[in-house]
Amino acid sequence: MRRAVDAAIADWQFEVADACARSDRRRTRLATLRSLVALARVLVVANARPATRLAGVALAATILLTIAVWTLPLFAALTGAYAMVLTASNLALLLAYLTPTALAVTIPVGVSIGVLALCRGRDDVRRLRVPAAALGIVATAMAAILFVWVAPIASSAFRGLAQPTGGELRVNPPGSVGDSLARQDGVATLAATAVLCAFALSSASAARRWTWVRLAAAVASIVYPFLYVACGALALERALPVSIAAWMPNTLFAAAAVVLARMHRDTA
Repeated sequence: MRRAVDAAIADWQFEVADACARSDRRRTRLATLRSLVALARVLVVANARPATRLAGVALAATILLTIAVWTLPLFAALTGAYAMVLTASNLALLLAYLTPTALAVTIPVGVSIGVLALCRGRDDVRRLRVPAAALGIVATAMAAILFVWVAPIASSAFRGLAQPTGGELRVNPPGSVGDSLARQDGVATLAATAVLCAFALSSASAARRWTWVRLAAAVASIVYPFLYVACGALALERALPVSIAAWMPNTLFAAAAVVLARMHRDTA
C-alpha cells in the first residue's frame, strides 16, 4: 500500500490538480484515465505471482493477435472473396475453422510479447527466466496439438465451407514443393516459441528500461509470422531451398538473441 497503491493515488491527485489549475478538461480526463489504468495494473501486479502475471499477459496478447488475424478472412468473406452463404453461423464456422492454425502462429508471438511486457531489466529477466521457460514448454505443447491434430481437420472443414470465388483452394499434392514447405514450416513453427522466448529474454536483458530495444523486439515478434510468408514465396519460386526458407525466420531470431545476449554480457 505504501510503496505502490498510495504512490499511484498521489500521482493521480497531483496530475488532476495540475490539469484543473490549467483549466484543461481534456487533460483532466486523460490524467484520470491514465491513473485508473496505472492503479489497476498496480493492483494486478501486487496480487499475482510472476508466473501468473506472465501467463496472463501472454494469454491476453495471444487473444488480441488472434482477433487481429480473424479480420483478414472475415473481410475476405464480406467482400465476396469466398463463394459461401453469408450467414452468422457460416461466418462463425469460418473463424472457428481458421482458429487452430491462427493460434499455432499467435501463441509464440504472444509469449514473446508477454516476456517483453513484464521484463524491464536484468533483475526481471532473472526472476522470470524459469516461468518463461515453463510457459514456453506449455505453449509449444499446445501449438503441437493444434498444428498436428486439430489444424488438418479444421482446414479440411474450411475447404468444404468456403471456396474462392471463381476457383478452388489450392491443395499441395504429396511430394510437391508446397507440400514439403508446409511440412517443414510446421516443424519450424513448433520451435518458434523457444526461439522467440529466448529472443525476448535477450532483448529485455539488453534494455534497462522500455527503450528502442524492447520496442523493436516487440515489433519484430509481430513481424515474425510474415517472414514465413515471404520465405515461403521464395521457396515456391525456386529462389531458395525449402529447408532454408522454412528455417530462416528461426535462424534470424536465434542469431539476434545471441547478439543481444552478448550485448548484455558486455555491459554487465
